[in-house]
Amino acid sequence: MMLKKYFMEHRRLWLGLCSLFFLVTGWELVLTYVVPVNPFFFTKPSLIAAAFKEQVQGAKLWHDLAVSSQAFIWGFSFAVIVGIPVGLVMGWRRRVEYSLDPFLTALYASPLVALAPLFIIVFGVGGAVASGVLLTMPSSSAKAIPDMRHVARMVAFIKRINKLPLRKAAGVVAQAAEERCRLPLT
Repeated sequence: MMLKKYFMEHRRLWLGLCSLFFLVTGWELVLTYVVPVNPFFFTKPSLIAAAFKEQVQGAKLWHDLAVSSQAFIWGFSFAVIVGIPVGLVMGWRRRVEYSLDPFLTALYASPLVALAPLFIIVFGVGGAVASGVLLTMPSSSAKAIPDMRHVARMVAFIKRINKLPLRKAAGVVAQAAEERCRLPLT
């Protein structure tokens, strides 16, 4: 009875594991016995596992992971350092937003898989950091713009409250709370 209860509580996990197991087993059986295909074009899970084991035991995989991680960390760091201030300025100043928005929208709307080869052609294979900056900066900027608008509205609201007498300020705060924090700008 406890076993049945355990499986019922973790049904989603077990269904996912079973479906993955049957998919991999079916894949292996079909490519081994039904349609033997050249492994160069389409390979079996057993060959993938053997190659992965060989890569893990050798030093090449760890070196490649270290190089890729270093480029990712540098690219992401520069994107955050550049993207968030750009997004804050765009959220703070409308003219800057109107000027930069078409470029960021084009980068943000384009599929990254399509842009990556273009950046590799422009910056070279070693230009992974520049590619990382250009691929992640639009998203970090886009996340900062609404936050900066909210901060600007809050600052305007606080300035307005500070100019009012205490009794009237409490009424404005209560009214803003009723309107689900739609803060007045005037």
